[in-house]
Order: sequence, then C-alpha cells, then structure tokens
Amino acid sequence: MEDGSGGRCVLCDRLRGDRAAGWLITRAWRRPLPLVPTGIGIWLSTVAAGMVLRVVSGQGIAFTFVIVALVFLGLTLLGWRAAARLARSRRTA
Repeated sequence: MEDGSGGRCVLCDRLRGDRAAGWLITRAWRRPLPLVPTGIGIWLSTVAAGMVLRVVSGQGIAFTFVIVALVFLGLTLLGWRAAARLARSRRTA
C-alpha cells in the first residue's frame, strides 16, 4: 500500500504484522472477543512488536510516542471488544 507520497503505508504494514503476532501468541482465533486474555495480549504484543520494529529500522522511540501508541491501540483494539461485551450484556438483561 502507498501512503500517497510514494512511500509505503507504515501503519498498514505494522498493524498487519504486529497484530498477526498477537493473534498467534494469544490464539485469538479460538476466542476473539474476550478482553482478557485475548484483547490485552493482542494490544500489548502489538505495541511491543511495533516498538521493536521502530528500533530495528532505526527510527527510534520516544516515551511520548509509546504512550500515544498504547492509548490509540488500546482504544482501537480493546474498544470494540468492550462495546461488544456491553451490547451482549444488555441483550441478555
């Protein structure tokens, strides 16, 4: 994928590869919806793998970048699971 400037879409590549590692580690295909351990495992492994890839590629990491990555990925990777859990609990109540 290209990002419009002729470069590769870094976000797209990272999310595909990093999330794949998280899915393998947590075996998420068995139970993809639970926050714990699936959601938390995918979230933290995605952030960790992304930071390792940044260091290996020579981009480096700043503390604030890690915090922003944790918050953004936490909202996107855990948010839908929390919403699904809430919707399911309201349906059964």
